[in-house]
Amino acid sequence: MNLNRKGFTLAELMVVIAILGVLMVTSVPVYHKWLQRARGSEVKIMLNSLVDGEISYFLDNDEYFPKGETLSVYHGGELPDGAADRISENLLIKIPKGHYIDYTISSLGDTCMIELSSSVDAPLDLFENTSEIYVVLDKNGLAEITYSKKPEE
Repeated sequence: MNLNRKGFTLAELMVVIAILGVLMVTSVPVYHKWLQRARGSEVKIMLNSLVDGEISYFLDNDEYFPKGETLSVYHGGELPDGAADRISENLLIKIPKGHYIDYTISSLGDTCMIELSSSVDAPLDLFENTSEIYVVLDKNGLAEITYSKKPEE
């Protein structure tokens, strides 16, 4: 009897599929954790850039930018149109468009508020159980940072 058959048995295929399933189940949570860490790093860099730019602008002009209005940059667009370019020109910073972090800057004379949040397209936490970060700058350049916690499930 000659047993020189080529191919895989059903049992061998089932073992391979089971191993791949275990690898998938363990890798998806790790992947989401790495995405969360990457977005958290992006938030820290954006936050530092925006705060430094606002402080520099205040030192030059004795007021925060944008005076009396709100500029928002979302993953899908800007309010008003050209808000990201105005922020870049006035604060002398460059924040890439098309990222997954939404941000809003508003000011009223000697105070400024910066809000960063995860976009609708990337609803992961920015940090552990944190969905939004607010920074309020006062006329002395002091920053008060507030983290918005997600409700307990």
